[in-house]
Amino acid sequence: MSTVLTRATRVIAVAASAVALILTIGCGGGADAIGVNALAADPMAFSGTVTVKGVVQDVDAAGQFVVIIDEDEYATCGLYPCAGAGIVPLHVPVDGSSSSAGTVYSGSMPNIEDFVVVVGEVKSLPQGLVFDVHRMERGGATLLARQ
Repeated sequence: MSTVLTRATRVIAVAASAVALILTIGCGGGADAIGVNALAADPMAFSGTVTVKGVVQDVDAAGQFVVIIDEDEYATCGLYPCAGAGIVPLHVPVDGSSSSAGTVYSGSMPNIEDFVVVVGEVKSLPQGLVFDVHRMERGGATLLARQ
């Protein structure tokens, strides 16, 4: 009987470790991904390629914009972030027109409440700051990519 309990304890320990690893990784962004709140707090602090993980809050009717919110905010407050929480709007046209950063994307838009990882750069344009998206992933699969 003690052998059965020992095996069961090992299985539970391995399962608990796997759950902890999944929770640490979040939506698949890994250790290199930052949260939306970190990016929104000081976008100019991030230079070069940045990986941001978040939850899709909104996709506009024309399919031109995606808004993501921080995973922690989503866990606490749902789709409407708590007071002071950051959101990051992404202009990612998939219909062949150019984004404000001059890029065109192929692929499909995410769904509201999808956990996504977005790779891109913060750029300063005449209209203001924009997060120039290179690609967007959901569950490790690429949804959108720059053409």
